[in-house]
Amino acid sequence: SKSFLCIPLLNYSDEVIGVLQLINATDPQTQEVVAFSAADQRLAESLASQAAIAITGRNLISQLEVMYPGDDHYDE
Repeated sequence: SKSFLCIPLLNYSDEVIGVLQLINATDPQTQEVVAFSAADQRLAESLASQAAIAITGRNLISQLEVMYPGDDHYDE
């Protein structure tokens, strides 16, 4: 691997709950491994933010399911 882009997944408390890691950006014309661009980083940060929201939401639902077993209205 020659180029990496790692973006932390942060929850609402700015705690790291995961990492989005991209490896080996390639030039579309030459297929050579190149550095990730600023645009790549912005896109990855947006994706990481959405992933963190989804993971946090799922974790909150799981906590509710533990607190209130048998009530299956959380996934609606």
